[in-house]
Amino acid sequence: MGDEASRSFLRRLLGAAVLLFVAVGVPMLATLPLGVEFAAPAVLVAAFSLVLSMNAGWRRTLAAAPAMVVASALTAWTGGSGWWVLVIALLGVCVGLAARYGWAAAAVLVGFVASGMAPAEDVSWTRLAVMAAAALYAVAVARALHLPESVPGVSLPWRQALIAAGVFGAVTGLAALVARAVELPIASWLPATAFILVLPTAELTLGQRAVHRVAGTALGALVAVAIGAVPLVRGLAASLALLALLLCLVFPRPLWRSAAFATTAVMLLLGSTMGTSAAAAERVWAVVVAVVLVLLGAALAAGLARIIPHEAAEVAADGARARRREVEAEPAG
Repeated sequence: MGDEASRSFLRRLLGAAVLLFVAVGVPMLATLPLGVEFAAPAVLVAAFSLVLSMNAGWRRTLAAAPAMVVASALTAWTGGSGWWVLVIALLGVCVGLAARYGWAAAAVLVGFVASGMAPAEDVSWTRLAVMAAAALYAVAVARALHLPESVPGVSLPWRQALIAAGVFGAVTGLAALVARAVELPIASWLPATAFILVLPTAELTLGQRAVHRVAGTALGALVAVAIGAVPLVRGLAASLALLALLLCLVFPRPLWRSAAFATTAVMLLLGSTMGTSAAAAERVWAVVVAVVLVLLGAALAAGLARIIPHEAAEVAADGARARRREVEAEPAG
């Protein structure tokens, strides 16, 4: 029994190592000759397009890829300005509207990837092409891994979807506004955490996801700070970060443990540029604030769902259906 468990674990470890190389290593190696400004978005888009394929299916990832590229370009162009706050808020609105049709997972990861883009006044066509290629690469990998074509999401009634759109748009916009006001070195952490918190999962409620995320982030930050404080292992930060990412794939559940591994990896990688302790403190602060905003937003949405009459949502739904019928009835050409 023990030998079989060991062999199963080794197979999973090998599979995770291959997946990590395919999802992160290949895009990084392919784009590093172009520069870090191309490698970073390529890795982000490729990795989370694969995550989207696991959550929603590769066909939905393919359909969401153009939105991911366009939204990422907009957040990069507007980074650090009031327009960036508006774009993040609109992406939050899109999450609520997408939930009407069962596409919440796709909209959440589009918002997450877009909010993670570093500010850039001049986003070249080459960079956009690299991002699009990274998304298509992830779709090809998803097909090679025999991931499902489409995973239907839960479709909310119009009334709930409209409430979710308004409330979550306000939450993500406020998260971006707070991040900009306090001038976080990595401002994207706050709205990005807000997006990832509402990623639908079957086994955990929103409140449970919040607890897991805070606990895992705090634990991962403490581990990274402890590693950074030991001179003998400080030079192995990059290798330990890769090991943490590998373990994140091997042990995806429970959520607090995968969050701890992911946080440890990110903190170790950022430690060389902004200091492990500073990065850890900022990360924990951003996650806690995002959790508070999302939970307050969820409470507000629940309250509005009891106050707003069904008739208001029915009017909006009827208008949308009427317009759709008009478009379908228009002659081609």
